[in-house]
Formats: sequence, C-alpha cells, structure tokens
Amino acid sequence: MVMDINNSITYPRSIQQENQSRLDEEPIHRAAPVLGLKVHPRRKWNFIQLLGAANAFTCPNEWVTSILGNCYMFVSTRASWNQAQSRCADEGGILADLQDMQEIYWLMGYRAFYKNLKVTRHWVGGFKEDGVWKWKGKNENTTMTIKHWAPGEPNNLGGRENCLELRGSNQQYAWNDLQCKELLPFICERNQI
Repeated sequence: MVMDINNSITYPRSIQQENQSRLDEEPIHRAAPVLGLKVHPRRKWNFIQLLGAANAFTCPNEWVTSILGNCYMFVSTRASWNQAQSRCADEGGILADLQDMQEIYWLMGYRAFYKNLKVTRHWVGGFKEDGVWKWKGKNENTTMTIKHWAPGEPNNLGGRENCLELRGSNQQYAWNDLQCKELLPFICERNQI
C-alpha cells in the first residue's frame, strides 16, 4: 500500500481485484468527504482499507487504531449493556461514545470491511435518562447532539428500551433503542497510549 500527499491510496492490482467485489455494494464511500479523503469511484475498497488500517504502536493488543486517534475493541462475547460497560472499563475504556459523524462513518467503514462485524449488532455507550438520550463516555452523561437512528427509532417498544445498539449492514449501521438486559456483542473505545 502506498499513500501519497493527496490522501490517495494505491494497492497492488492483484489485491484490488481480489477484494473489490467484497465492498462494491457498500454505501460507505459517502463518508469520504466527511473525513477529508478523495475516493475514486472504482476504488471504494481502498477507502475501506484505509479506515480499517491498524497501527500496533498506538493501541494495546486486541485494540484497533482509527484514523481519528481513538482505539476500539470489538468484543464478540455477548453481555447486557451494563456488563459491557463494566468490561470496557476493566480494559481501560468505555462503551463507544459516537459524538461526531466522522466517528460514526469510521465505524461503518471498518465494520463493512470485516465480514464477522458487518451484520453483527453491537452495544455502544448511548443510554436514555429521564427521556433524554446521552453518552456514558469520555464526558460523563453528555447529551447526544449527533444522531444516526434507524427509521422509526427510537420507539421505546414496551416502554423499556433505554440503551443504544448499533445495527449491522443490513440496516445501514443505524441506531436502535433496545432493552439494556439484551445480550449483545459490544464495542469499547479508549484513547491511544
């Protein structure tokens, strides 16, 4: 892989041909302008690969470095929202705190590239308190200003959906409110070290 000063990426042709079809259907290329990147229409895979590039020098083992400067851990063990929050804290992090569109698009791109993450639903750090959606994250109980809800959500089905799940690719990685006791994989976030 080679990156030039114009934020363009070039991969050997064999890698491009082998992987291009995997992501041709993904709408993720719309994130490029948000991140200040240029994407050639026939090279969407290059952008996805950039989003998923890991740097072992800035995040602990089992964590992925984003181009935004955060570390993420994708945990496949199923847990309730509270259990997930505790596990992330045990690892030195929080449930992912998605406070800007760049972070939302980065996670969409990363998950789109990895088949095992693509369709999986994950807990992230959003929760509802007194009818207001907040992040339990870097800045404790910050009110959500950016939202990426699925159509018709949040719907508070049954009057008990107080935690935020990040849906898979079949639902455009949109957000859904869900009962906190549900058992889901989860995404932790922490600062680089």
